[in-house]
Amino acid sequence: MNFDLTEEQQLLADTTRDVLARSYDTESRNKVVDAPLDSGLGWSRDGWRQLAEIGILGLGFDPEESGPIEVMVVMTEIGRRLAPEPVAAAALIPGGVIAEFGSDEQRSLLDDVAAGERLLAFAHTEPGGRGSSELTTHAAAQGDSWTVTGRKNPVLAGDSADVLVVTAALPGGGDGLFLVDVDATTRHPYRTFDGQRGAEVEFDDAPAQPLGVGGDATGHIEATLIRFSSALCAEAVGAMDEALRLTTDYLKTRKQFGVPLNTFQTLTQRAADMYVSLELARSMNFYAAMCVADGRFDPVVAARAKLQIGRSGRHIAQESIQLHGGIGVTAEYPIAHYAARLTGIELTFGSSTDQLRYLSGQVGTYTTASL
Repeated sequence: MNFDLTEEQQLLADTTRDVLARSYDTESRNKVVDAPLDSGLGWSRDGWRQLAEIGILGLGFDPEESGPIEVMVVMTEIGRRLAPEPVAAAALIPGGVIAEFGSDEQRSLLDDVAAGERLLAFAHTEPGGRGSSELTTHAAAQGDSWTVTGRKNPVLAGDSADVLVVTAALPGGGDGLFLVDVDATTRHPYRTFDGQRGAEVEFDDAPAQPLGVGGDATGHIEATLIRFSSALCAEAVGAMDEALRLTTDYLKTRKQFGVPLNTFQTLTQRAADMYVSLELARSMNFYAAMCVADGRFDPVVAARAKLQIGRSGRHIAQESIQLHGGIGVTAEYPIAHYAARLTGIELTFGSSTDQLRYLSGQVGTYTTASL
């Protein structure tokens, strides 16, 4: 099986990396993400426009031009540079839902999204909801019109979105997907501990437009969550890769007792263990992305990938800080920020414990292969 990127995919990775490298170093990133909620986005508008100009914000909208593997490539570079731009949350994932299931009129919105002029957000998670909890946000029909009532939190990129893709329980059973303009909602924006932005969004009979033909979209919602999880896994792999590079470089240059730290066998063995964790995560990341690319939206595959990447991310984050010592927890040095982002990804859409709980519940459904 060939795991090498094509020439076009490698060029996409290199271009994304170059654009982000020009936009951020640790100091400039800290300045952007620490901007006050009432006067800053937490990411760069200039960087967003540059990503739009090279076609990043429209990846996956036309399956003939790009797909899940290209999304994986870009998100890996987002994680490597620790870029705060909500590429997946505000463009690729909700935009992909509209591209696949929306009406022609609804898909026309994607031109503005790809151009970086409008932002989306996927509003699904609810306060206190875990695993397969039923949605409490509900939709109601009033003639030919629909409204949505309820509360979503956290909504990633919900603080800056213009249009929300909202999940809501339908009156006749099942769950639907709706487009809601943010002006019809009440938003409470906040920072997350890993340098991202989100919001709690309240809907009070907010006018809503069913996505596409409407009706029960439970399968579409599950597929969207799997796509989102795959994108987050790719971002985590990029962050782990860079955290390991920074750590090994530090061991080569930092001296103790007059010799570099990498001359101490125990420290190099710990770095080697980090590399093993990274490669395990990278393999599962490829597995998850290729399943999505093949149209196989298997929640078991998604949970396995998220579990391994959560475990690998925690191991690499903790070891990176330990091997750096005191400097590893300072805001002026990047390792602490990589550790925070890896922790944030691990907790998004179910922690490693949640994934393990789900997988253990599926054991009874496994079949034994015949010899």
